[in-house]
Amino acid sequence: MKNVRTKKMVSPTVDVKHESHVNQAYTPRFRDFKAWIQWYFVLPFSSLNKSKSSGEDRFKALPRGIFAVVAVLLFFVMPLMSLNAGNSGDEHYNYKHAGDVHSYYATLGADSTAVVINKKLHSQYYGQAFDNLTYLVNHTFGVDKVYTVRHIMNSLVGWLMVFFTGLLTVFLLGYRAGIFAMVLLFISPVFLGHSFNNPKDIPYAFACLFSTYHIFRLIAELPRVSAYRIAMNALGIGFAIAVRVGGLLQIAYLFMFVNLFFAFTKSYQPLFRKNNFDKIVKLNYWLALIAALGYIVGILYWPYALQSPLKNVVGSLQAMTHFVENIRQLFEGKNQWSSFLPWYYLPKYILMTTPVIVLLGLALFVLCIRKILKQVKVHWVVFVLFAAVFPVAYIIYKKSNVYGGWRHVLFVYPFVVCMAAMGIEALLQVVKRPVKWIAAAVLVALTCLPVRHIIANHPVEYIYYNELFGGVKKAYGSYEMDYYYHSINVAARWLKEDLKLDSMPVPETPIVIATNHSAMLEYFFRHYRNKVRPAYARYYERNSKEWDYAIYANSYIDAYQLQKGLWPPKTTIHTVDVAGKPVCTVMKRMEGKYDLQGIQATRANKPDSALYYLTKAVVLEPTCEMCYFDLIEVNVRMGRLDSAEHYVNVLAAVYPNSDATLNYQGWIFLNTGRVDDAARAYRKLIRNSERNPQGYIGLAQTLIAKQDYKKALEPLEFYATRIDGSNRQVLQLMYNLYMETDNREMSGRVQRILSKQ
Repeated sequence: MKNVRTKKMVSPTVDVKHESHVNQAYTPRFRDFKAWIQWYFVLPFSSLNKSKSSGEDRFKALPRGIFAVVAVLLFFVMPLMSLNAGNSGDEHYNYKHAGDVHSYYATLGADSTAVVINKKLHSQYYGQAFDNLTYLVNHTFGVDKVYTVRHIMNSLVGWLMVFFTGLLTVFLLGYRAGIFAMVLLFISPVFLGHSFNNPKDIPYAFACLFSTYHIFRLIAELPRVSAYRIAMNALGIGFAIAVRVGGLLQIAYLFMFVNLFFAFTKSYQPLFRKNNFDKIVKLNYWLALIAALGYIVGILYWPYALQSPLKNVVGSLQAMTHFVENIRQLFEGKNQWSSFLPWYYLPKYILMTTPVIVLLGLALFVLCIRKILKQVKVHWVVFVLFAAVFPVAYIIYKKSNVYGGWRHVLFVYPFVVCMAAMGIEALLQVVKRPVKWIAAAVLVALTCLPVRHIIANHPVEYIYYNELFGGVKKAYGSYEMDYYYHSINVAARWLKEDLKLDSMPVPETPIVIATNHSAMLEYFFRHYRNKVRPAYARYYERNSKEWDYAIYANSYIDAYQLQKGLWPPKTTIHTVDVAGKPVCTVMKRMEGKYDLQGIQATRANKPDSALYYLTKAVVLEPTCEMCYFDLIEVNVRMGRLDSAEHYVNVLAAVYPNSDATLNYQGWIFLNTGRVDDAARAYRKLIRNSERNPQGYIGLAQTLIAKQDYKKALEPLEFYATRIDGSNRQVLQLMYNLYMETDNREMSGRVQRILSKQ
């Protein structure tokens, strides 16, 4: 069979001999379709019918055919699985910005909305090329189910990740290892769940993988550098930058990996011998060309970068490295701010949510490294290891703000899987029959564990913790569950059927459905706007809003409530469960809407009505947090401190870690003469919520009660200098204390700041 090859462009830079490599055997180009089909789908299986003298020879081509069949099968399976996927937490904002980007190009820059600084969403810092592409497709073809199309496209990018992870592993250790790699990545629930509806992290991960793969192929093909390989490397770098500015890392990988290759190549040692050095310098000219082309490709579909191709790109990189968003995360049984999470947050999450079979493969990779290095050159192993470890290590070193599990570093996972697959392949090469069959049985059994989770919990399979850490049941209440809101659409489907919306007559007023992610419900119920009106309400503010039904994913729910079974509340009529644990609730408003009436009466300063409705409300919903807040408030206004303290104690049993609970506790203790108890409550408030000024103010007031005015200044000065120097309450109390301690200089400074506000 004739080998069809692309025309090569000879590089004047190097004359390295091609390595003796397992995967430099004949492979037809895809454009020679008939030869391609023969090579991957016909010959591997037809050889089974031929009589061979050696059984090993007879099955030699079979892994190649299986690899192709698995790849094609997953090409259809993944988009089919995406059809009932829920929307993810960021999709609405990304897609909206994609519309602004489309308008920017459609108007030739006249509509500059896409480049306006968005201080809340930081949209301008993302190239988000994939989102822009999905918007273009939907807009061009007038698609109604825009998110369904996005999810199909997203899943195809996920499939490309699976396929190229397999190709990378084939390149290193052959087709059987490549099969293992594809299967291991596909059965990884966190990756699989994100592949359906994560339009930033999955496309970015694929771009990094694609780029790294072609860097490896470029190195393997030296001394020849083909136009095709230049184009593929530039495209990979460009796509990575076009999705996230962190794609600039691929340029560093390009230069580093190619140049380190020479350090591992004996014929080029020492590196700084004149002839060798000249060749390396010339080769770097080619790399600079690839980097420049990639950079240009990366900013073409990124309006903010086009405004200032250097300044804005560097600024975006700095902003993303030191991301300012501060989000509550459930980690190790505590609700912690993302900017204060421990350094091991990412490594621990990766270990907890990676299937045991992959972790075993990594262990085998280490144990069988000598066997692997007999077949794979050391530089390839070092490069794969670096691509898997360095980004996580760098994030830890820079103390970057991460949250939502490890979705931001999904791009390292293909390399982790590649190493795991090589470890499994090495094991099967080392062991002999019958141990090989026992090992294979164990591997299959371990594979079944995540597969069972995926089947049982689709389309919310991304909520996953492996068996070594006790699974979802053990992690529940200690670690995040549905942090990306996948379950809201699942709950919405149930409610749609329960209400029989299709056959239900149009009501006089639409049914109001509250949720903590209204954009999802607005899309889901877009064809029922005369019957349903979604409304946004934070979970802990739900009782103060008007609604008939509510759907809440368990993101940002207090750890104590999850651990003690206090969530979901008593008014729940349906839950979406994972491993028997509720991750989303559908609630029906309590009879008479006593909670809302009581809260409204409190706002209207009608204490008797408020007490009447609120006491009825807490009977129907014993975990009605806002009801207790208002019961405390009303009793304090009426001077009934004993009753207020009673409800503070009840609230402490229901929602003990809330800022409001601790603040009320501190206030009650302080006003009933228990100053030390008040100080403890305010210190706990500071520990729980470092940025909340009430803890610092309350602690200062406990010290004022002891007439220790200088000591009282310490928490206030700490807050003003370390956290927020513009808080008027803090500044006013500082001014009073400086006056009390006769510190004219400092009181004057604070007074000048207050006068400017």
